[in-house]
Amino acid sequence: MCLPGGSGETRYYTPIEQEIRKTNGILNIETTSYDGRLLMTLYYPMNYNMDKAERDIQMALGDADLPPGVNTPTVTRFTTSTFPVLSYSLTGQ
Repeated sequence: MCLPGGSGETRYYTPIEQEIRKTNGILNIETTSYDGRLLMTLYYPMNYNMDKAERDIQMALGDADLPPGVNTPTVTRFTTSTFPVLSYSLTGQ
C-alpha cells in the first residue's frame, strides 16, 4: 500500500490494523513501513483455512476508514512453498 508523502505514520496503519484484528485466527501481525509503503504480515495457525482468511481480510480492508490519498490496500498470500525455508550453498576446492 502506498502512503501519501512517503510517510508510514500510525494514522495510516492504525485504522487498517484495527479492522484486521476484528477477524478470526490471526496469531500475530507485523507492520513495517518503508519508502512510502506499508507492509503488514499476518500469521495464522498451520491448519487455518487460508481462503477464508483472505476473504475476511479483504472485507476488513474494505471497512477500514483510510485517510484521503491512501491507495487501496491489496492482499497477497504467501506460503512456505512460495519461498524456500532453507537454502544451502556448497563449494569445493
